[in-house]
Amino acid sequence: MMIDPLTGLDEDLVFGAEHRGRARSSSRLEVEAGLIATSCAAMEPVFYDKDERFFSEVHFTVPHLVHPVQGYTSVDFILEVPKRYPQEAPRIYPVRPTLPFDHRSHLYVDELDNNRTHICVWAEGEWTTNHSLAGAMIWAAIWINKYAVFKHEGTWPGPERPHCPKCGALLVNGCDHHPLEG
Repeated sequence: MMIDPLTGLDEDLVFGAEHRGRARSSSRLEVEAGLIATSCAAMEPVFYDKDERFFSEVHFTVPHLVHPVQGYTSVDFILEVPKRYPQEAPRIYPVRPTLPFDHRSHLYVDELDNNRTHICVWAEGEWTTNHSLAGAMIWAAIWINKYAVFKHEGTWPGPERPHCPKCGALLVNGCDHHPLEG
């Protein structure tokens, strides 16, 4: 197994030249579905099409958490694939249980989408077309286990960046919606 230095994931989960070549004769989403089926089978992925594409959502479960979350030992997610994918990053939403917003737990609030919360696994601008949906699902599994440790112990395990306390956006000089005061 070779680890990609940029993503920290197995190189097989990076959408490289071999994957791009296969996508030319089918579609990117068809190649991505194959990656998910082989690399994330334990998450029991289910593909849904909401807008005439190969698929637009992947529902999946991360089993066997290090600590229960709200009494659950597994967590269900929906990975939403935007129409501009892969130029635009997917979003990953915890759906069972739903997780209340808390900026310390690396969640974002979609203020324009019923205030749903999605997880923070990459910063704005860090997503590239070399990333894959299977890799995003692996990151979700890592994230939910860090979240479980955070809820159990009170501190986030590993490196982190500050998030806006109102919407969860990463803070550099304040977020676009809630400028820093003072």
